Amino acid sequence: RVNKIYELVFPNVIKIHKPVYPENSYFGLFGNKSVKYVESLEIYDRWGNKVYHGYDSRLNLQNVSTFIFNEHKQGWDGFFKERPVEQGVFTWVASVRYIDEFVKVFSGDLTVLDE
Repeated sequence: RVNKIYELVFPNVIKIHKPVYPENSYFGLFGNKSVKYVESLEIYDRWGNKVYHGYDSRLNLQNVSTFIFNEHKQGWDGFFKERPVEQGVFTWVASVRYIDEFVKVFSGDLTVLDE
């Protein structure tokens, strides 16, 4: 028997900082070696507007927002159209592909705090 555990770790609060970005100023995804790559990460404001759409840089896509999976200073920085978003709660959804080619969709909420 094989117990397949599809886990992912993610923050639930980030604080917007500019121009200095400490580790808690990005929303990213973290997992173990069972994750092959993140197919997409989307973040929405409370009105349903998409404020971020990113892909794992290993997908080698061009002209899109990319981030490096498992890196603390990668992912969404709380900015939309080069301006910081208003502090509040945002929702997110991520599609993650594992090494056995299983794709799992994760979702949750994220609180963004302003300096």
